[in-house]
Amino acid sequence: DAQFAKPSPAKMDALDLLSDDDDDPGVDNAAEPSEPDAKRQKAELDFAALKRVGYAADDDEKEERSAGAASLQSSVSHLQDVAKANLPSGSELGLAVPGFDTTYIVLKEGDPVRIVSEGCKVIVHAVGVVKKYGRVFWSTRDDPRGPHLFLSGSGKKVVGWEQGCMGMRIGETRKLIIPSHEGYGASGLAEWGILPHADLEFTIECLDIAAA
Repeated sequence: DAQFAKPSPAKMDALDLLSDDDDDPGVDNAAEPSEPDAKRQKAELDFAALKRVGYAADDDEKEERSAGAASLQSSVSHLQDVAKANLPSGSELGLAVPGFDTTYIVLKEGDPVRIVSEGCKVIVHAVGVVKKYGRVFWSTRDDPRGPHLFLSGSGKKVVGWEQGCMGMRIGETRKLIIPSHEGYGASGLAEWGILPHADLEFTIECLDIAAA
């Protein structure tokens, strides 16, 4: 009979979707849900509705953690900026060579199994730059003779190089920042385009160290 036709799913109430009751819809055989059951059903419906709009239970917690991390990063960046602003002049030049004005920065750590000391034969790759202009005047990588060999402490290099290489480890890469008076001084080195009183930078990679 048409008056007892089962309603289409589109017209069914959301609560009807939770029921497996296939009895005649015109006959109410189910007991009225208790108050706790009604609350549970409502909670299930509310959660399902939230899931349909893309809500996750821990979204708020994630947002709080993200905001906290961003705040912490901002604080760290601020402290770093303040620290840099308060550094004494010249501190960005690196570590001091004791007793000299040349400084150095370790760009890559080496193996302490062998260390440059006076009298060692040292093989390096090196790039020399006029600091003021950033112009490369020497690079062993572009030199057909290949890596450079020198005797440490022999006095045949400029003071900044001699002293700046002491203590290097095999495999280490070090940048030397050499003031003019510990480089080529007032005379410069015309054949390499180094002007008088020019400060220099050498980036040196220690390839091998051997006893004299």
